[in-house]
Amino acid sequence: MNISIGPRPSSVLFGKKYVQPKGAVEKRDLVIIESPFANPDPHVMQDNVAFAQKSMIDSLMFHHEAPMLSHLLYTQVLNEDDKQQRDSGIKAGLAWREATKKTVVYGDRGISQGMQYGIHAATEMGNQVEYRNLKDCPHKAEVEQLYQQISTRTHGLSASAIA
Repeated sequence: MNISIGPRPSSVLFGKKYVQPKGAVEKRDLVIIESPFANPDPHVMQDNVAFAQKSMIDSLMFHHEAPMLSHLLYTQVLNEDDKQQRDSGIKAGLAWREATKKTVVYGDRGISQGMQYGIHAATEMGNQVEYRNLKDCPHKAEVEQLYQQISTRTHGLSASAIA
């Protein structure tokens, strides 16, 4: 499924000014991204969140997709340890899957049980499954640069800092 995004104002990316032509519409494929998330070790989980964010950057900026990472989004507002809340997040993620035709699996950190479930669900629905690795991508340095920019900007940001 493609979505249309209206005209964009000018912006700067890697030091180059980018202006979308007047009236131009950019089409992007809606995709589900599978990457590892949950882990009992908080350091590994933090690394998984960073990896998911880098995967999103790769999808958005270099594959020109409109990605959904429900495991990254819904866990910001739902408690993974509460079965009812976790089930609600999983159901919402599955609803998004119905709107897509492709699942992208970023496998650099292995394939978790949750990722296996997502791959199986995509296959059962007849959706394309594509495997990618960030470590081998030709724009690895640019992904890392963009990630560093956002992590610097959001470092230390918390609910108490916003309030």
